[in-house]
Amino acid sequence: MMPNELLVQTIVFYSFYFLGGFILLLFPPKINKWYGMRTKKSLKNSENWNIAQANSAKYIMFFSLVLFLISLSVKFASDAILNALALYVLIDILLIIIATFVTYFLVEQKIIFFSSKNKDIF
Repeated sequence: MMPNELLVQTIVFYSFYFLGGFILLLFPPKINKWYGMRTKKSLKNSENWNIAQANSAKYIMFFSLVLFLISLSVKFASDAILNALALYVLIDILLIIIATFVTYFLVEQKIIFFSSKNKDIF
């Protein structure tokens, strides 16, 4: 059985990640260099920017739910062997980093796909 503190840590960790995506979806920023999905392609014009914001928000929310389930599964399965909160936190951080890179790649692909349909964007 998983300790309560581990369950709470997992819920809080992925809730913040989900909330970040939800806020980005509800309140997409205008083009800026501080907030939002910023890449060379997304900063190129407003169409690319809007595609990047909408898609990154959806991917963040999707990955937060998927990673939450993966994280809980790993923690439940390994709890009999390991009971190391620090190790589980590191695993969660690693999962979020991987999800961030995958989100970046998927959003860039969406921008490329959209721009190939509208040649005048690039």
